[in-house]
Amino acid sequence: MYKKNLYDILSHIDNERREFMNKIRFGIVGTGNIAHRFADAIKNVPQAELSAVASRTEDNAEKFGNEYNDELFISQR
Repeated sequence: MYKKNLYDILSHIDNERREFMNKIRFGIVGTGNIAHRFADAIKNVPQAELSAVASRTEDNAEKFGNEYNDELFISQR
């Protein structure tokens, strides 16, 4: 039973790693109109993920992040 559980755990980790490695992750600088259009386009590509956003104000970056991905890395310039 222990070996089966260990195998399942390692298999799950390997599958997650494969999924992580097969995605192209994007970061966007700015939260203007073009950034919104680009983020909308990223949503339509299964192999793409919006991972980060940078803005002059943290508030704008957070609003943008909440709209597109709750797990974004947010940075203030």
